[in-house]
Amino acid sequence: MRTNQEIISSIELEYQNKRRRNEINLQKRKRKLYEQYPYLEKIDDEINMKYLSIVKDSIEEKNVNDKTYKDIDELKKQKKQYIMENNIDMSSIKMNYECNICKDTGILENNGKISRCQCYINRYNSLVYENMNMSKLFEDCNFDKFDIEIFDDVKKIGKFTQREFMSKMRNKALSFIDNFDDKNEKSMLFYGQVGVGKSYLCLCIAEKLIKKRKNVVYESSSELFEKLARYVFSSDKTQNSDAAVFNSLVYNCDLLIIDDLGSEMTNDFVRNQMFSIVNIRAVNGRKTIISSNLTQDELQERYEQRTFSRISSYYNTYKFIGRDLRMPKLQIK
Repeated sequence: MRTNQEIISSIELEYQNKRRRNEINLQKRKRKLYEQYPYLEKIDDEINMKYLSIVKDSIEEKNVNDKTYKDIDELKKQKKQYIMENNIDMSSIKMNYECNICKDTGILENNGKISRCQCYINRYNSLVYENMNMSKLFEDCNFDKFDIEIFDDVKKIGKFTQREFMSKMRNKALSFIDNFDDKNEKSMLFYGQVGVGKSYLCLCIAEKLIKKRKNVVYESSSELFEKLARYVFSSDKTQNSDAAVFNSLVYNCDLLIIDDLGSEMTNDFVRNQMFSIVNIRAVNGRKTIISSNLTQDELQERYEQRTFSRISSYYNTYKFIGRDLRMPKLQIK
């Protein structure tokens, strides 16, 4: 299994190769265009030579002759006229990028703040997914193997038997997936006792959305806050550090799944991080699924009113019911 740094290094190399390929392909297209229109190449060469003379004079601290700039302007006019007269399509010699947002750098800058482009995040998540070999986990945890018959259909708990409830939850989960890109589709909170299918349903949703090429981060709460602490308390805040990449993923992935919330050692750091995650992702319209063995009252008490208020506003909440299932085949937690 590769380390996180090895994954990041491989992505950086991929982006370097992308930019190199872009430049090589551009030069090939230019050569083809120049072969068809030799005079165009002659004008471009003359313009480049003028610019080189300006650079040379600047390095040697000489005054740049105003005539040089006038010559460049005149050459540009000639070029424009020649292009129009010959109806030359210049779009072929524009740089082509796989991602026009970051121009294949994987980096975005906004008001001095550096962040990862979504294309980089998607690639990172894909490699992490492969590295973790989650495909083996999804062999059992997917909707095709979601066996509704294992749930009790005799004893009613409130309005439904456990089987009736899980059938409804399966349909709600599939609806969530189908309407994932709808801004009105809310995030979800699954809560209830241990072993009633919360984590299993989370994994089914993750598997389906990853197949749809959505960027999904799935973490237990203890692992999540431990990894976030490495970033917050680290002296290395560089954008490509392991901790910084993960921190960016938590806030920017399409779907964040926090499994077993409440199993971590809850303290002020965890409470502040939890509010930040819930609040920022909600404001930015990014969906989250939380599963917990705690009741709503326990969640509110442990993570404070401000966090639970956001959850109440932006999440659909579902209380899972029924007996504790320990099915080796399904590995329901």
